[in-house]
Amino acid sequence: MDKAHLSIENLTVCYGKTVVVNSFSIEVGSETIVLFGPSGCGKTTILKAILGVSEYGKHVKGNILFNNKPLIQDDGHVGMVFQGPVVPPWMTVSALCRIGSKIRDYSATEQNIKIEKMLNQFGISDLINRYPYQLSGGQKQRVALAVTLLNEPSILLMDEPSTFIDGMTRIAIWDFLEKEVRSLGIPTIVVSHDPAEAIRLADKIFCLSSPAAITRSLNVPFTHPRNDSMLRNEDVWELMNTLISP
Repeated sequence: MDKAHLSIENLTVCYGKTVVVNSFSIEVGSETIVLFGPSGCGKTTILKAILGVSEYGKHVKGNILFNNKPLIQDDGHVGMVFQGPVVPPWMTVSALCRIGSKIRDYSATEQNIKIEKMLNQFGISDLINRYPYQLSGGQKQRVALAVTLLNEPSILLMDEPSTFIDGMTRIAIWDFLEKEVRSLGIPTIVVSHDPAEAIRLADKIFCLSSPAAITRSLNVPFTHPRNDSMLRNEDVWELMNTLISP
């Protein structure tokens, strides 16, 4: 089977006359890349353009290709975990886990098995019958990621996935992404302004200016799987300093 490949060519996004993304181009294979930069520089706008989110006054130019064909953005192949997860207040965790088009292809028994396994991996199986108002911010984020992965996306987009998660849970999420999601071999794009998160997850890091344009790219030379102990490595700290330097 051919490896998955996402290509973004000369992506420009404007809101009215304001340019938010300026001729942005990247290639993403079966790897994780991080878009790194300060808040407001257009990182999330890039993800929304890939996802195909429509917004009033927004104009998008450029090409987004998946395996050398125009990406069909409304067929469930692109999964996105937003910063501050969008969780419908009237649905339990169990109901949320069943909304994806892919998981509905399985029988009820198969769905239950898949959902139980995924929630166990995130340490939230005891939340299955809870409503959003009964969840913390970190629990909502883990539920959102579980729901996204249950839909078996061909491309995974994550907007600051550990923003609302405490320290120990953040490490657990990084470990899960490193060990489980990486093995899927799908193009994965993570938006972050956390240098530790960027180096922990990325094969490549693209630093962005505002409006969003690549100012430099860094290969992350550390082998996989990675764990939190790597952050004590002197070479990692040197790369962090390079990353945050102007």
